Amino acid sequence: MAISRHELHGVHINSRCPPVSHLLFAYDSFLFLQASRRDATFLLQVLRDYESISGQRVNLQKPTVYYSPNMLQPEQEELGSFVGVGSIGLQDRYLGLPSLLGRSKMETFCFIEEKLMEVLQGWKQRALSILLRQRKFSSNLWRPRYTFT
Repeated sequence: MAISRHELHGVHINSRCPPVSHLLFAYDSFLFLQASRRDATFLLQVLRDYESISGQRVNLQKPTVYYSPNMLQPEQEELGSFVGVGSIGLQDRYLGLPSLLGRSKMETFCFIEEKLMEVLQGWKQRALSILLRQRKFSSNLWRPRYTFT
């Protein structure tokens, strides 16, 4: 609605698609705005309205912003201080996955394979330990306790 009234500008994926202004998940929201003071002011007003209507407070300590690489660093800092949120760093993670992807996807996601191999190795060790205990127990069951001479 705000986009159709030109109060808020989403992000165009390509020229044939309508602008994307938000993605909502279970407990998270992604908002896509143009990096302007006007859009930031409108966003803050929407958040204030949400707080007054719902009775809930928006924690501005948690949100982070990702800026286009085309935006100059001083402009990023000015807009970030205006809104009062930090920006995403290269090492930040969201739900355990990197927030930003580099050119090499293999390099970015190699930690998943390493972690999986650690988990599988642990399972393998546990399974072998259980198997050895079962064999020892079963061999003791069938061993004669008394010998006749």
